[in-house]
Amino acid sequence: MKKIILSLFIGFVSIFSSAQIDSAWAGEPTIKWSAFAEAYYAYTANQPDERYLYYQGVNYTRHNEMGLNHAMLKANLKHSKYRGNVALQAGLYPILNYSTTPDESLFRNVMEANVGIALNKKNTWWLDAGIFNSHIGFESVVSFDNWTLTRSFMAEYSPYYMSGGKITHQPNEKWELMAMVTNGWQRIVKSTGNNRPSISTLLKYTPSKKTTVGWATYAGSDLPDSNRRMRYFSNLYGQFQLTERLGLTAAIDVGGQQEFKDSEFYQLWYTPVVIVRYQMSDKWAVAVRGEYYEDKNQVVVPSRDDDGFVTQGSSINFDFKPSKRIACRMETRWLRSQGKEYRRGDYYVNDNVYAVASISILID
Repeated sequence: MKKIILSLFIGFVSIFSSAQIDSAWAGEPTIKWSAFAEAYYAYTANQPDERYLYYQGVNYTRHNEMGLNHAMLKANLKHSKYRGNVALQAGLYPILNYSTTPDESLFRNVMEANVGIALNKKNTWWLDAGIFNSHIGFESVVSFDNWTLTRSFMAEYSPYYMSGGKITHQPNEKWELMAMVTNGWQRIVKSTGNNRPSISTLLKYTPSKKTTVGWATYAGSDLPDSNRRMRYFSNLYGQFQLTERLGLTAAIDVGGQQEFKDSEFYQLWYTPVVIVRYQMSDKWAVAVRGEYYEDKNQVVVPSRDDDGFVTQGSSINFDFKPSKRIACRMETRWLRSQGKEYRRGDYYVNDNVYAVASISILID
């Protein structure tokens, strides 16, 4: 172990030593500012006694109420040899998504805070550290360019953000490879009693502007060492622009977590999704989605049913973008679960239909 640490130290010293005499490190960086804000209104036909929309994840979760779902202000620093991002946020999304522990809630207004340096002269290898938006999946925390207004199950129940250090290699415009040592499954602060890091990877292939294929993995545990149960996870997706107006996204998540420490048996969950999007005109687009989520052991999604969370869903989404900075969106979504998961008045039922409308602005 000491030899490995010494080798890494010598490697970093050589990198920084060469950087001192590399004229490419000179020059001023560019700073780019961007901002985003999204207001919404959501309504469910179930009309629950309480405002919260169950199994809507961490976005658009208040029934019969107008609100600010997400707003952010970001500064991006860019140089040929170093880079950095700082993004602050507010709204319903960070309030819900960063409330798992007191330590996490301290960072709810920080969406990104990271810095990176190039590791070679060709700038194909980079080392970055800090808080990052998640590299898993095809949907973004900033909804402006997502094909649907609400996020799919796989986005809502996989990490939105990660913290740690990562090495990225981009040998050309088509390939991106990344390996990350992270503090855990959507964690900024490592959980108490957990002394081992988690690992996440990304392999992304973009042969053209019409096709993107991504594969991300995760291996680790957020539990204390005394009760460590390893979690393994894989996300695979493909986005294809079939014609000038017609696009297709298909993806699947598969995960497993040990039943108990050192167990040979795993509790599994999986979720596939398919989205078809049609650009009707320069300003109008429509998208339809079908998805399924099965987590019978409630590893990721808690359920009111003893047999776990087993749900199918479909949605239709309309977008109107009068300019490149403004998006007016409306979506109707139907969910049907195996168990009675959704509140209707003062009791629970198997299905839920709700509509969400939003208006957002993106300045970049």
